[in-house]
Amino acid sequence: MPPLGPLATFVGALAACGYSAFQLGRALLASRWPAVDGEIGGTRLVHRMDAADGPSADYDYVAYRYRVGGRPYRNDRVRFGPQIAPTSIVPEADPPPDNAWAAADLARRYPTGQRVRVRYNPRRPQDSVLHVGPSASVWIIMATGLLFLYLGARDLFWHP
Repeated sequence: MPPLGPLATFVGALAACGYSAFQLGRALLASRWPAVDGEIGGTRLVHRMDAADGPSADYDYVAYRYRVGGRPYRNDRVRFGPQIAPTSIVPEADPPPDNAWAAADLARRYPTGQRVRVRYNPRRPQDSVLHVGPSASVWIIMATGLLFLYLGARDLFWHP
């Protein structure tokens, strides 16, 4: 029976690579979706604490609206990849004072009312995206997954 550490590393790396491949596939499919004009409905920087005293992070939240066949839709997916929900158990919609620049940068990149091109799934028009390229985190997860896949496989199959 293989050691549990390398096996867990290998299986976890397979999951990370599978997730990344799935997101890359979705982005590839979305590049063929039709596009319509949409409009930015609003943006905000969401501040989330991961645990009581754990690390915190700020996430961009961009909401947009568009119409397909005369029917209105709303979505908040900017790119494929990890995405936070617009609300959580303990969200802070207002950024801390030291991150006000990040909120201003987000509002500058996606001003409310700005016209945007929205790609939508013709089978499920509520499924849409602003940019078909996957987020940088997908590439980071893929690279990390490939590294750990190699390390896990090396320890499982090539070292006695």
